Amino acid sequence: MPNPTATIERYVGGGRAYFTPYENGAYGTEYEIGEIKSASISVSSETTEAFSQDTGVELMVEDAVTKVDSTVKYTTQNVNKENMATALMATLTTEMFAIGAALPDGTTATAETTIDKIVGMQKPLQRGKLRIVGEPINGSAKRPVLIVPMVSVKPTGDNAYIMKDFKTLEFEGKVLKTVDGYFTEYLMEVA
Repeated sequence: MPNPTATIERYVGGGRAYFTPYENGAYGTEYEIGEIKSASISVSSETTEAFSQDTGVELMVEDAVTKVDSTVKYTTQNVNKENMATALMATLTTEMFAIGAALPDGTTATAETTIDKIVGMQKPLQRGKLRIVGEPINGSAKRPVLIVPMVSVKPTGDNAYIMKDFKTLEFEGKVLKTVDGYFTEYLMEVA
């Protein structure tokens, strides 16, 4: 039976996620990651402990936190060029092909064309701001908004090219400390 004096708030929902790259000491342009399938944050700590055997039995008399850690994880099925560049630790550029030039797919250019190009393994460290905006589907009056000012993102999992299901990209990132702290969650009223 539920506790009648407790304030109960439950949340089931989707939402959107946005990433703002951080390069050369400045934030770039925020973009929507798109079609987020899951997003989460975890926090953990490690401690050291002091024990005493003054009374014969070893008893813990003190503990102290020696490490705190936080990780974000998210999965998307949006394979836009920004997400693909992050998944391939890559830089984004373009390449121009003249009429008659061989194109990457083996065909020949019938007009001058410029094609987006993702150059893999050129940017193994991808840092930036992550903003996750929850969207409740269970009638909750609260919308969680998580803002992580600095996260170091890396791809996890396989980057499939031939498959039977829709492609997904998985990412994990370490939360880094900034002057604004590690992260902030806002609980906004749904309008």
